[in-house]
Amino acid sequence: MRRAEALKMATIEVKTKKTGEVVYRLRCCVGRDSLNKQVFRSMTIPSPKLTPAKERKAIETAAAAWENEEKEKYKASPARKLNKRTVTFAEYVDEHWMPNSVKNGLHTPDTVQFYEHMAAPLKGHFGKAPLTAITKEEVIKYLNFMRNTEKQRNGKPLSASTVKHRYDVLRIIFNDAEGFDYITMEQNPFRHIKAKERPKHEQKPVVWMDEAQEKVFMAALDAAPENWRLLVKLMLKTGLRRGEVIGLQWQDVAFEKKQITIQRNVTPAGKGSDEKYHIGKPKSKKARVVPITAEMAGQLKDWQATQAARYDCIALNEAYIFSSDADLFKPMYPTTPTAWLHDFEKKNGLPDMSPHDLRHTFATRAQQKGVDIRTVQTILGHSDAGVTFESYSGTNDEAMREAVEAVGNSAG
Repeated sequence: MRRAEALKMATIEVKTKKTGEVVYRLRCCVGRDSLNKQVFRSMTIPSPKLTPAKERKAIETAAAAWENEEKEKYKASPARKLNKRTVTFAEYVDEHWMPNSVKNGLHTPDTVQFYEHMAAPLKGHFGKAPLTAITKEEVIKYLNFMRNTEKQRNGKPLSASTVKHRYDVLRIIFNDAEGFDYITMEQNPFRHIKAKERPKHEQKPVVWMDEAQEKVFMAALDAAPENWRLLVKLMLKTGLRRGEVIGLQWQDVAFEKKQITIQRNVTPAGKGSDEKYHIGKPKSKKARVVPITAEMAGQLKDWQATQAARYDCIALNEAYIFSSDADLFKPMYPTTPTAWLHDFEKKNGLPDMSPHDLRHTFATRAQQKGVDIRTVQTILGHSDAGVTFESYSGTNDEAMREAVEAVGNSAG
């Protein structure tokens, strides 16, 4: 082993003490401080007293493990701060945006996984560049690269939605950096990109059932098992999201008031998670109350009695209305309704409608019945539902009930 041998960023130096004992001095750079100066760590380890070849391998392995450990320690050190003048795009994403703004407990595992997936190619392209050096021109060049050059694994061009998603995540990262004073407003390239220069969403046609199709659908649904008949009707007649329906517990149903409170959303857990699914807040981040028809309230009451008898359980308060088969107090898996609905439609020769298409059907039907668009948004729990509810005074409760009554009492 040479006297000072490079090992990644580290060096290994062989020393012999006056006593004749052989030791190895390790030294590596763990990063840079706030003044952009290199920070070093060192340590000395004794000889493992092996044959030359085995000793060389043992020391190199130990040095590599020590170097990685020291770098991780320094990265996590509270005293360490990113240099706002020289921080690179990859450093900001990995050491600030991801831990502080993404993995902060406010996002579902699916959302975190989405951000990680979108950030990977962005780091590959902009990674080593300082945040302050990435200009509008660099962002436009990257947009053109995605549109005209970059390919998927199958060799096809990137879809318009992928281009738009990456652009949006890049914008979120730079706006986050501006908010934390890593760049100024003038240095934020997205402050200078005009509307016509931004990528557009793919305009997919809205899929929904007309009244004739709905009558056929409901007739077939009458022969379905009680729990599935009720679950699908709830999505179709109230516009609830799939995860919101399977997140309903009996304590969320106010039978006398004929309303349900939406306060949970069940989504698949991210890859690598020990959990099968994630139970979080609704997409709008706020609970909302949705009226139901007297008929729907009666059907829910009947299903509650059936469920209590089936599981020989009286205290159903925290039980899930649409539970897993194995446990009354756990929801069914989030994708199960989609699979069941697909099989049901195929078996009955019906159009292929997803749970979200049922939601579209409710919204379209409500608008056809003359329901105010802001009321529909409130029922559906869109992202601006809270603002809409607070600013639209007086008639929301009654208007929402009219919407649900109008749709709930039509076509079955």
